[in-house]
Amino acid sequence: MRFYHPRRPFRISGRKFVCAACCIIFLGLFFLRRSNPSTILRSFAGQANLVIFDDELNLDHWSDLSYDTELERVTSPVFTGKQALKVTHSAAYSSFFMQSPYLIPAESIQFLTFNIYGGGTAHQWIKIRLANEDGEWVFGILHEIKPNRWQTVELPMASFGEIDQVRAIIVQNAADEPLESYYIDDFKLVFGDENSGSEEDGVYELQVDASTVTHAISPLIYGVNLVDERMGDELNVSVSRYGGNSTSRYNWKNNAANLGHDWYFMSVPRDGDESTLPHGSETDRFVEQNIRTQTQTIMTLPLMGWAAKDREVRCGFSVEKYGEQEETEYWHPDCGNGVLLEKENENGYILDADPTDASMPIDEQFVQEWLEHLTSKYGTAADGGVQFYSMDNEPMLWSHNHRDVHPEHTTYDEVRDKTYLYASVVKQTDPSAQVIGPAVFGWPAYFYSALDLKHPEGHVDRLAHGDIPFLEWYLQQMAAYEADTGTRILDVLDIHYYPQAEGVSLNPVGDQATQQRRLRTTRSLWDPDYADESWIREPVMLIPRMHEWVDSNYPDTKRSISEYNFGGLEHVNGAVAQADVLGIFGRENLHMATLWGWRNINADQPWAYTFRMFRNYDGQKSTFGDKSVVATSENEWDVSVFAARRTEDDALTIMIINKRFELADIELNLDGVADARFADVYQYSADDLHRIQSLGSERILHDQASLSLPSQSITLLVFEDVSYTDPPPEPTPTLKPTPTPSPADDPLPHAPVNPTPVAEPKFRQTVNHQQSAEIEYQWLKVEVPANTFAEDVYFDISLAEHLRHPAVDLDDLLLSNQPIDFEMAAYSTASGRSVDLSPGRILTVDLQMAQETAERLATGSITLLQWDPTDREWGTAEVAYDASKPTNVSFSVSQLSSWNMQDSQRKLFLPMIRR
Repeated sequence: MRFYHPRRPFRISGRKFVCAACCIIFLGLFFLRRSNPSTILRSFAGQANLVIFDDELNLDHWSDLSYDTELERVTSPVFTGKQALKVTHSAAYSSFFMQSPYLIPAESIQFLTFNIYGGGTAHQWIKIRLANEDGEWVFGILHEIKPNRWQTVELPMASFGEIDQVRAIIVQNAADEPLESYYIDDFKLVFGDENSGSEEDGVYELQVDASTVTHAISPLIYGVNLVDERMGDELNVSVSRYGGNSTSRYNWKNNAANLGHDWYFMSVPRDGDESTLPHGSETDRFVEQNIRTQTQTIMTLPLMGWAAKDREVRCGFSVEKYGEQEETEYWHPDCGNGVLLEKENENGYILDADPTDASMPIDEQFVQEWLEHLTSKYGTAADGGVQFYSMDNEPMLWSHNHRDVHPEHTTYDEVRDKTYLYASVVKQTDPSAQVIGPAVFGWPAYFYSALDLKHPEGHVDRLAHGDIPFLEWYLQQMAAYEADTGTRILDVLDIHYYPQAEGVSLNPVGDQATQQRRLRTTRSLWDPDYADESWIREPVMLIPRMHEWVDSNYPDTKRSISEYNFGGLEHVNGAVAQADVLGIFGRENLHMATLWGWRNINADQPWAYTFRMFRNYDGQKSTFGDKSVVATSENEWDVSVFAARRTEDDALTIMIINKRFELADIELNLDGVADARFADVYQYSADDLHRIQSLGSERILHDQASLSLPSQSITLLVFEDVSYTDPPPEPTPTLKPTPTPSPADDPLPHAPVNPTPVAEPKFRQTVNHQQSAEIEYQWLKVEVPANTFAEDVYFDISLAEHLRHPAVDLDDLLLSNQPIDFEMAAYSTASGRSVDLSPGRILTVDLQMAQETAERLATGSITLLQWDPTDREWGTAEVAYDASKPTNVSFSVSQLSSWNMQDSQRKLFLPMIRR
């Protein structure tokens, strides 16, 4: 089953039959033009790469068979060298098509890479495809072209699926209409050992800017499901979840659960003193141990409406009652797997089982009584009791995992309605507790309901809900509940994530190819240029995607991944991957995460030492820092680096992960610290799988250190007693005049020609750098998070009269059809020094209007412009805007840049509303 991108599904409509016919005709011509069987198989051993375009098309090696596509060499924009290739697709599904006269062994190719620059329109999509020796196209990898900026795309060969020989490379328009022109540069195949991302030998440059704090790292990312007490204590686990399939039917009164599809749909008693129940149950003991180890608790609540019947072993699908089944439990042969030997339907499933065979009906009163039990024994969340309640477990799999009581496929409405019902019970019983949900199982469930995935007519449920992807719709419904009632019933958006690449998740370590794939797969958590090496075959960029869902649909909701597993946990390879995952969680600002392993993991395995490196590296529960600072690696596919400052003592901690299968020489460059210093060094590697080694001190002189790190290793540097410096100011750019185009050619304003400073600003406000602030002017509001700036900052906000279009009437902003321009300028710090926006910080523009204004302004889009002093042009970012409701738009430093902005001529951003 294939799942396409939720925003732009790839399909051919009936009206595009002509185009499809053209494709068929073209393929026929392609086969006719193919070389005969005597085509040589060229050897590429020892070759570094095979260029497709670098200043010009490599027509010595490739034949240009592009169709409905114009290729033009241009001198701007260019990524490197003198020229880039402008690509214009003039028809639906047209292609930039390059064929080789040779058959290229796929096993010799490490990855396909290119740099791409989009036009001004957002949400433009292409597919990157390969043709095999028979001319057949392999499944395409979708890629979204980002407007007005260069992206580096690197696609491992494994992401293209099974292909032995490569005959052609195709970049196809993924839309059923012409595509805006884009630009490609440095297009090539890279050969060599998959062990390295881009360099085989040499020194890896790492850069840490200790003065630039980007955000707080949540301690809740260091969590584990169903942790035992020793593990919770030694690993200093921050949060543990009582979760999994059996918790969907856990009965807190009799301390029993149904195992569902995991184990023959059996209801079984849990360990505990039966005479004291409900006191002393498994969940009581779980909460108590977490309190002793200072571990926060996530408790899963049953929402399906069923729980284990009693403390007897009972069968959901009795063989005696329903007939012979494919499998039965060894010790309880009357308990079958619910699949009849004599199939009565396609799957042979028993669909008419009596749910009361092994379970009993429950409702919200049952759950409320459980919450009252927990709060009476352990206090509310505010008093140290259960902090989080999860809205069941993987609801889109109920019809599979619990089909003896829930054979119907779960729908959008069911998940929403049950969340409304049970989450409101949580808030009524313990208002200080946080609700997390919906805990969906993985990629398909982010976008579709179970009914969508199983219905013979396709995605009927999603289409019935405005064709909105499930999680986005879910967030919208939670926002609607708060708007209607004044109560927030969802605090944390929670999902599960199991990487789908072959041999990775929940698997043992595997061979070297699998180990390399595991280490690459961590990129799926964040990298927009990494196409997933699985049936997904497009960028997952999971955490940024979660941020986007929340920011667009229910702001201020936190984000959690309460089940994940990258496999290999018994091996140093899995430990290294886990270290990369924890570092990414912190850098990408995830709020909470809990590793899934349950009975297959223990505190003596390599993965556990990764947690110790972050949470208890010295045996004294010293931790990695909780304030993320900027840390970069020139080749993080091989060597990644994460850095943070620790609040309690302001120590600087730097975690370096060597993902190579050989030693890596490191050059660490350290900015933002005032003097020479020593770092305590801790390391975990295959040299000793049962101990973190304390390697003494490493001296850092002139802000540099040279290190040699063992293969597949994790190294922590801890700098104590550090003095930090402020980031240095960057030089003020000089704006040169830019010709003003006619409105018909370019409706966007260009850089001002030496604009006159505003002598008396219309609005001025001082922002305290230690506190979050909201700056308001008319209906423009700017939110500035705490610590965005190093000191107090003066802000001026006014109508940008010198940039306005002549047709804009400032006395009545609603009369014009032209954009409305606004300017926000940061002047200087309280001490008079220049102002730098910290990299990684986010400024949020919250556009709100009076009702009478909103009613007169049509829904459209907001374009934010920022002057780039290097390229001397306006960069743009565009988002949809609904005038009938407030719109929040967040822009990171990567979009705004971090150059100095100290006077009225420096434009941080210009929001424009198009009508």
